[in-house]
Amino acid sequence: MKSRKRAIVLLCTPLASAAIVVGLVLFFRNNALLVSQLAQVEAVTVRHRDAMIPLLLIALGLLSFIALLLGYTYKMREAQRALEFILTHNPLTGLPNRVPAENLLQTLIDEARDFTIITIDIEDLKSINDYYSRACGDLLLKKLGERLKTLEEGTSCRVFRFTSDEFTLVLSDIKLEPNSAELYSLRQLLSDPYMVDENPIFIKTSIGVTVSDPRIRDFETYFSDADIAMYEAKKQGTNKTAFFTDDIRVAVQKKQRTVKDIEYACQNGGFYVVFQPQIDVKTGDIYGYEALARLKLTKGGEERLIPPIDFIPAAEKSGYINKIGRIVTEKTIKHMVAWRRNGFALRKVSINYSVGQITDKGYVNYLSDLLEENAIPPDLICIEITESLFLANRKQAMELFDQFRAIGVQLALDDFGTGYSSLSYLAYLPVSTVKIDKSMIDTYLSQEGKSQFIKNIVNLVHSLDMALTVEGIEEEWQYKKICEFGGDHIQGYYFSKPIEADKVESYTPQLQQHG
Repeated sequence: MKSRKRAIVLLCTPLASAAIVVGLVLFFRNNALLVSQLAQVEAVTVRHRDAMIPLLLIALGLLSFIALLLGYTYKMREAQRALEFILTHNPLTGLPNRVPAENLLQTLIDEARDFTIITIDIEDLKSINDYYSRACGDLLLKKLGERLKTLEEGTSCRVFRFTSDEFTLVLSDIKLEPNSAELYSLRQLLSDPYMVDENPIFIKTSIGVTVSDPRIRDFETYFSDADIAMYEAKKQGTNKTAFFTDDIRVAVQKKQRTVKDIEYACQNGGFYVVFQPQIDVKTGDIYGYEALARLKLTKGGEERLIPPIDFIPAAEKSGYINKIGRIVTEKTIKHMVAWRRNGFALRKVSINYSVGQITDKGYVNYLSDLLEENAIPPDLICIEITESLFLANRKQAMELFDQFRAIGVQLALDDFGTGYSSLSYLAYLPVSTVKIDKSMIDTYLSQEGKSQFIKNIVNLVHSLDMALTVEGIEEEWQYKKICEFGGDHIQGYYFSKPIEADKVESYTPQLQQHG
């Protein structure tokens, strides 16, 4: 059909042009005769009809051009409408995208009307794509979009799709509450299976909700708040719903301030390193140290300490963890050089490697260059990894572990007991040490009949030819229990808090009672 229309256009264009040219030539050629005849207002004769031919040809040509112009105008309007649709709609689902959502929300804000924004995230879309296929996942998204679209029937709800695994709902003239019937109906709608290629697929979703607030006048903040609430729902578990609250806002603002503090500290030398001794259980001597990052801000003559529990998560989320990781590594190596210069016998130092640092592709080479430049033996460095690093991307993690081993440093599995704690993967992780987290000691060591669990872990680790370090030892009875169970190293306040670098050389292990 399109080719036929194009052929007609191509044919009409030269014919119209020819008609106008011929008509003009004949018109000017016979113009005098035509004017004379018209002036006399006589009856039209054959000769007069011949004189009218040029005008008719001109009219025919003009009409042809007008028809072509109208056709082109229609086509341009069609193309413009198609382009507008592409720019304002999601190509897969056909749902409106962020642009019309922003326009709708700004209108509601300007008119001071109530509204609710709901962000729906599909938690397991990647797993569905991997298990079935990407095409299957796309079909699921289409069906979900169609199902959500039914919510618009007879209501003020409008459905949008912003990103691959997120849908957004805007409800005008209503402020939902946690127990609203609309949210219950939405949950029911999402929980029903989706038939894709005759396969019933159940999805897991996290829902974030925010409502209109007279204090907020821009749509960006609302969309951001709904996203933050959605991530809060993710923290609570599977298929959870969370509302954005003032408490969440305060926490977000605190994190934003912390990120700014981190940025300032990176540029102005605000990070320093302290070292917590690790004690050999059998001899009571120092086995090594764990290097720990600390953040001290100095502004306007005032000093302020930011605890690791605040700046580490903020650094991981903001991407500054890579910068901090390198700062801590360099400072640790420099301290070891200074100790050696002072005649201090170097011992193994453990450096924490965050899951976020896996994006720092040059870290291993950076560490290797530092060790070589400062003549520090690689076997004096132990990189502490967590199981979350391995579980996030096993292939990438194993390649990283091989790179560490290739330069001669050792690996330790840190925080064992805080995550999945699968004993099965200990057999093939290339670590030389396993560190039991303080939470496991607090949970099992103190309870009658459960302390055997800790002993079993000690035996298992030893059977894999690995050493065991126990963190969080604060009391004498805990120390004696670990000695009885055959643990290798102790780390905790019972021996020492983390100490400044200039105190390391003079530190002597002393058993203390901390109460």
